[in-house]
Amino acid sequence: MAKKQLDDDGLHDALRGLGLTNYEVRVYLAILRHPHSRIPELARHSGVPQPKVYGTVDRLIERGLCQSHLGAVNQYSAIAPDDAFLPLVAQLDARRRAATRAVEELARRHSDAEEGLTQREGRVKLFKGRPAAGRAFNALIERVQRTLDIVAQFPPVSTDYVELVNDALGRDVQVRFLFELPADADPAAYPLIGELTATGLEARRTARVPMRLGIFDGVITALPMYERAESSGDGFTMLEVRNAGLSAGLTTVFEMLWEGAREL
Repeated sequence: MAKKQLDDDGLHDALRGLGLTNYEVRVYLAILRHPHSRIPELARHSGVPQPKVYGTVDRLIERGLCQSHLGAVNQYSAIAPDDAFLPLVAQLDARRRAATRAVEELARRHSDAEEGLTQREGRVKLFKGRPAAGRAFNALIERVQRTLDIVAQFPPVSTDYVELVNDALGRDVQVRFLFELPADADPAAYPLIGELTATGLEARRTARVPMRLGIFDGVITALPMYERAESSGDGFTMLEVRNAGLSAGLTTVFEMLWEGAREL
């Protein structure tokens, strides 16, 4: 398949991405299209004021992108781009690698800081909106090491349950899901239930639960809440609390609900 050609705007953006200024891009493209042009001609073709073209051409020559043809009146032409742009592309690749390393280091520092905060008893976080609540809930599942107890209602707070549960089971985490389903509901009508039970977790159903709930290693509790939005927002909020006492109390509630539920 032939590569799609860039239009002028695409070329302009790409060259700016390589570090050229707006004037340098405009003058360079004028030189490329009109080889052996003089300064007044380059000003006309590029739309760059003629006094600015002189310095711009000098910078392009310093970058190795064009060359001058000396004479009574100097003329300018582009050097073969395949060779001329290699240093700039190499510099861009180096900047990208440096940026990637910087982001990885920032992520490590963020993780370390969050881990330190996690050790503080009584920490409370509030997340608004399903995307934010879902990301936070997923992160808790990813970090769980021993036990994961979830009371689930529809719509679910996370859209990634299946993958996350598979990973948790692979870490030998005990996973229990309690679904709220109407007494006459057919579980087969809920694809998520079928996909989750296929992972091998423990799953039960009950007609009514007091709340959505997630208990992680008996230490951290997540309380996702959903109210049908009347205006703005999607109706989701979530509290995340690190408090052993609260987790212990809600674990007792979970066990009571679990004992009274039916297997799926």
